[in-house]
Amino acid sequence: MTAIAATGAGRDPVKYLLITTISLFWGLNWPAVKTILTQVPIFSLRAIGFTAGAVLLLGAARLANHRLRVERAEWPALAAAGLCNVLVFNLCTALGQSLMATSQAAIIAFTMPVWATLLAIPLLGERPGPRQIVGLASGLAGLLVLLGPAALSAPPSELAGPAVMLVSALAWALGTIVMKRRVWRTHPMVITGWQYVLCAPP
Repeated sequence: MTAIAATGAGRDPVKYLLITTISLFWGLNWPAVKTILTQVPIFSLRAIGFTAGAVLLLGAARLANHRLRVERAEWPALAAAGLCNVLVFNLCTALGQSLMATSQAAIIAFTMPVWATLLAIPLLGERPGPRQIVGLASGLAGLLVLLGPAALSAPPSELAGPAVMLVSALAWALGTIVMKRRVWRTHPMVITGWQYVLCAPP
């Protein structure tokens, strides 16, 4: 009975619908931000977004009867991950899009799994298997192809965009590692809401 239930749950179409919806909206977010940045400064855009995110997430958590209080021991990791995943990542992606094509900026940002896998070796003690090694090599090769030979002779001003996007990918990877290093007792919605609260003032 358990095996049947597990198999049925694995084929739940709602999960695939949610993944598709997330992918669609996350993909549309990139050109949307690029368009908004023609009218709104980077810091203003992110301050509005972080504040709205904090209110909506903590409000939704409250309505769902989740405890909003975070245990004292969880605050350092919550703050560190928030600064990486929310503040640095979002500021760098916005800045990067203002310096280069959105399509290229998004691809560089999503090299995050490559850096997360590499950071997990010293920070989490993980050892990549053959499939992970092939994935790492493919990801790095793809990044080199994207940047192209022109990057070797380009002036520093033209490399600013890719460099900022690499910082965003590294920050996202480091934040992910920080989140994974501990077992959280606080609900994820509450954790994310407080991360937005911490990142809105800067």
